Amino acid sequence: MKRIRVLLADDASTVRRLISRALADDPVLQVVATAATGRIALAKLETARPDVVILDLDMPELDGLETLAALRRTHPRLPVIVFSAHTFARRRGHARRAAARRQRLRAEGARQATPTPPSSRSARS
Repeated sequence: MKRIRVLLADDASTVRRLISRALADDPVLQVVATAATGRIALAKLETARPDVVILDLDMPELDGLETLAALRRTHPRLPVIVFSAHTFARRRGHARRAAARRQRLRAEGARQATPTPPSSRSARS
């Protein structure tokens, strides 16, 4: 069985480690590269040759949206999962920014942009 090659980009080393461990439990998935920034992720694309990219939304240097835009120019059909450990609409006033972010994600080729579920939000409040 062919394994699905994953490139994981997140600026938090703990998140990279936890996600890598979780994916390692699945015999179909193989993390072939990790990156702490969008710039590093883009640099690793050619050598890692991932089948899918998991991309954090909030990263230094090149955020997830900027990385996604650059990735779409060179790899338009490469599947990308964009996520964030932060709740988009945590406080009042953030809802507009969250909506704008979802629109930008869709404009960059995302099929779906789902905010953090309400149960996750209330657990962190």
